[in-house]
Amino acid sequence: KYLKVLEIVFGLSKGEILNPTHFKESARTSEITVVTSVYWDLLRIYDTNERYAERQQAAAKQLAIFIQYTPIYPDIMKKAQAFAKSAKNPQTIKAFIKEASSQRPRCFIASSTFQDNFAPDVVYLRLFRDYFLTNYQLGNWFIRAYYIGSPLIAKILDHSQVLRFLAKSFIKALIKCIRLIY
Repeated sequence: KYLKVLEIVFGLSKGEILNPTHFKESARTSEITVVTSVYWDLLRIYDTNERYAERQQAAAKQLAIFIQYTPIYPDIMKKAQAFAKSAKNPQTIKAFIKEASSQRPRCFIASSTFQDNFAPDVVYLRLFRDYFLTNYQLGNWFIRAYYIGSPLIAKILDHSQVLRFLAKSFIKALIKCIRLIY
Protein backbone atom coordinates (compact mmCIF):
# COMPACT_ATOMS: atom_id res chain seq x y z
CA LYS A 1 0.00 0.00 0.00
CA TYR A 2 2.84 2.37 0.84
CA LEU A 3 4.35 1.91 -2.62
CA LYS A 4 0.97 2.57 -4.24
CA VAL A 5 0.66 5.78 -2.20
CA LEU A 6 4.09 6.88 -3.43
CA GLU A 7 3.08 6.13 -7.02
CA ILE A 8 0.12 8.47 -6.53
CA VAL A 9 2.22 11.12 -4.76
CA PHE A 10 4.72 11.16 -7.63
CA GLY A 11 1.95 11.04 -10.26
CA LEU A 12 3.16 7.87 -11.95
CA SER A 13 1.08 6.67 -14.86
CA LYS A 14 -0.14 3.08 -15.09
CA GLY A 15 2.77 0.75 -15.77
CA GLU A 16 5.41 3.30 -14.74
CA ILE A 17 7.75 1.93 -12.06
CA LEU A 18 8.93 3.85 -9.03
CA ASN A 19 12.67 4.58 -9.19
CA PRO A 20 15.23 6.59 -7.22
CA THR A 21 15.00 9.63 -9.52
CA HIS A 22 11.59 10.34 -8.04
CA PHE A 23 13.46 11.12 -4.82
CA LYS A 24 16.09 13.38 -6.38
CA GLU A 25 15.46 16.26 -4.02
CA SER A 26 17.93 15.82 -1.15
CA ALA A 27 15.14 16.39 1.38
CA ARG A 28 13.47 13.21 0.12
CA THR A 29 16.49 10.92 -0.07
CA SER A 30 15.91 9.54 3.43
CA GLU A 31 12.59 8.23 2.17
CA ILE A 32 14.55 5.92 -0.13
CA THR A 33 15.52 3.96 2.99
CA VAL A 34 11.85 3.38 3.78
CA VAL A 35 11.16 2.26 0.21
CA THR A 36 14.17 -0.07 0.37
CA SER A 37 12.82 -1.59 3.59
CA VAL A 38 9.44 -2.16 1.96
CA TYR A 39 11.01 -3.96 -1.01
CA TRP A 40 13.13 -6.07 1.38
CA ASP A 41 9.98 -7.07 3.27
CA LEU A 42 8.18 -7.89 0.02
CA LEU A 43 11.12 -10.02 -1.15
CA ARG A 44 10.84 -12.13 2.00
CA ILE A 45 7.02 -12.23 2.04
CA TYR A 46 6.85 -13.41 -1.57
CA ASP A 47 9.27 -16.22 -0.73
CA THR A 48 6.52 -17.95 1.27
CA ASN A 49 4.78 -19.41 -1.79
CA GLU A 50 5.98 -20.48 -5.24
CA ARG A 51 3.01 -18.78 -6.92
CA TYR A 52 4.54 -15.41 -5.88
CA ALA A 53 7.85 -16.11 -7.65
CA GLU A 54 7.24 -13.48 -10.33
CA ARG A 55 6.34 -10.87 -7.72
CA GLN A 56 9.42 -11.82 -5.71
CA GLN A 57 11.64 -11.34 -8.75
CA ALA A 58 10.09 -7.91 -9.38
CA ALA A 59 10.63 -6.92 -5.73
CA ALA A 60 14.24 -8.17 -5.92
CA LYS A 61 14.86 -6.09 -9.03
CA GLN A 62 13.45 -2.94 -7.41
CA LEU A 63 15.34 -3.61 -4.19
CA ALA A 64 18.62 -3.88 -6.13
CA ILE A 65 17.91 -0.48 -7.68
CA PHE A 66 17.00 1.32 -4.45
CA ILE A 67 19.45 -0.28 -2.01
CA GLN A 68 22.52 1.46 -3.45
CA TYR A 69 21.19 4.84 -2.26
CA THR A 70 20.58 3.93 1.37
CA PRO A 71 22.67 3.58 4.52
CA ILE A 72 21.07 0.21 5.27
CA TYR A 73 22.87 -1.34 2.29
CA PRO A 74 25.37 -3.35 4.41
CA ASP A 75 22.66 -4.60 6.78
CA ILE A 76 20.33 -5.73 4.00
CA MET A 77 23.17 -7.43 2.14
CA LYS A 78 24.17 -9.40 5.27
CA LYS A 79 20.55 -10.36 5.89
CA ALA A 80 20.12 -11.39 2.24
CA GLN A 81 23.18 -13.64 2.37
CA ALA A 82 21.81 -15.32 5.48
CA PHE A 83 18.30 -15.50 4.02
CA ALA A 84 19.57 -17.16 0.82
CA LYS A 85 20.47 -20.23 2.90
CA SER A 86 16.90 -20.77 4.16
CA ALA A 87 14.82 -19.21 1.35
CA LYS A 88 12.37 -21.34 -0.63
CA ASN A 89 13.59 -19.55 -3.75
CA PRO A 90 17.30 -18.99 -3.08
CA GLN A 91 18.13 -18.32 -6.74
CA THR A 92 16.11 -15.09 -6.63
CA ILE A 93 17.89 -13.98 -3.46
CA LYS A 94 21.29 -14.83 -4.94
CA ALA A 95 20.39 -12.95 -8.14
CA PHE A 96 19.43 -9.93 -6.02
CA ILE A 97 22.75 -10.07 -4.12
CA LYS A 98 24.70 -10.25 -7.38
CA GLU A 99 22.73 -7.39 -8.96
CA ALA A 100 22.92 -5.15 -5.87
CA SER A 101 26.66 -5.74 -5.55
CA SER A 102 27.38 -4.99 -9.20
CA GLN A 103 25.38 -1.73 -9.20
CA ARG A 104 27.27 -0.11 -6.34
CA PRO A 105 30.00 2.17 -7.69
CA ARG A 106 31.28 4.62 -5.08
CA CYS A 107 31.22 8.40 -5.39
CA PHE A 108 34.84 8.61 -4.22
CA ILE A 109 35.33 12.36 -3.94
CA ALA A 110 31.92 13.20 -2.47
CA SER A 111 32.07 10.28 -0.03
CA SER A 112 35.51 11.36 1.17
CA THR A 113 34.44 14.99 1.38
CA PHE A 114 31.37 14.32 3.50
CA GLN A 115 32.92 11.31 5.27
CA ASP A 116 29.60 9.52 4.70
CA ASN A 117 28.58 7.37 1.73
CA PHE A 118 24.94 8.23 2.37
CA ALA A 119 25.02 11.97 3.04
CA PRO A 120 22.13 13.58 1.11
CA ASP A 121 24.52 15.41 -1.23
CA VAL A 122 26.39 12.17 -1.99
CA VAL A 123 23.12 10.38 -2.72
CA TYR A 124 22.00 13.27 -4.95
CA LEU A 125 25.22 13.07 -6.96
CA ARG A 126 24.80 9.31 -7.32
CA LEU A 127 21.27 9.84 -8.64
CA PHE A 128 22.53 12.50 -11.03
CA ARG A 129 25.26 10.16 -12.28
CA ASP A 130 22.94 7.18 -12.70
CA TYR A 131 19.91 8.90 -14.18
CA PHE A 132 21.35 11.83 -16.09
CA LEU A 133 25.02 11.47 -16.97
CA THR A 134 24.66 7.86 -18.15
CA ASN A 135 22.16 9.03 -20.79
CA TYR A 136 24.85 10.89 -22.73
CA GLN A 137 28.08 9.84 -24.37
CA LEU A 138 29.91 12.81 -22.83
CA GLY A 139 28.46 11.86 -19.43
CA ASN A 140 29.71 8.28 -19.76
CA TRP A 141 33.14 9.58 -20.78
CA PHE A 142 33.16 11.81 -17.69
CA ILE A 143 32.18 8.86 -15.45
CA ARG A 144 35.00 6.69 -16.83
CA ALA A 145 37.54 9.50 -16.37
CA TYR A 146 36.19 10.19 -12.88
CA TYR A 147 36.71 6.58 -11.78
CA ILE A 148 40.28 6.66 -13.05
CA GLY A 149 41.34 9.82 -11.21
CA SER A 150 39.00 10.12 -8.25
CA PRO A 151 40.41 7.38 -5.96
CA LEU A 152 43.69 9.32 -5.62
CA ILE A 153 41.85 12.59 -4.93
CA ALA A 154 39.64 10.83 -2.37
CA LYS A 155 42.71 9.44 -0.61
CA ILE A 156 44.14 12.96 -0.33
CA LEU A 157 40.81 14.32 0.94
CA ASP A 158 40.65 11.59 3.58
CA HIS A 159 43.79 13.07 5.18
CA SER A 160 43.03 16.81 4.98
CA GLN A 161 40.23 18.54 6.83
CA VAL A 162 40.98 21.85 5.05
CA LEU A 163 40.73 20.25 1.60
CA ARG A 164 37.49 18.49 2.64
CA PHE A 165 36.04 21.87 3.66
CA LEU A 166 36.99 23.39 0.30
CA ALA A 167 35.69 20.37 -1.59
CA LYS A 168 32.42 20.50 0.37
CA SER A 169 31.92 24.14 -0.64
CA PHE A 170 32.65 23.26 -4.26
CA ILE A 171 30.31 20.25 -4.26
CA LYS A 172 27.44 22.21 -2.70
CA ALA A 173 27.88 24.94 -5.37
CA LEU A 174 28.02 22.27 -8.07
CA ILE A 175 24.78 20.72 -6.82
CA LYS A 176 23.08 24.14 -6.91
CA CYS A 177 24.14 24.49 -10.55
CA ILE A 178 22.97 20.96 -11.38
CA ARG A 179 19.56 21.66 -9.85
CA LEU A 180 19.17 24.66 -12.15
CA ILE A 181 19.46 22.44 -15.22
CA TYR A 182 18.14 19.09 -13.94
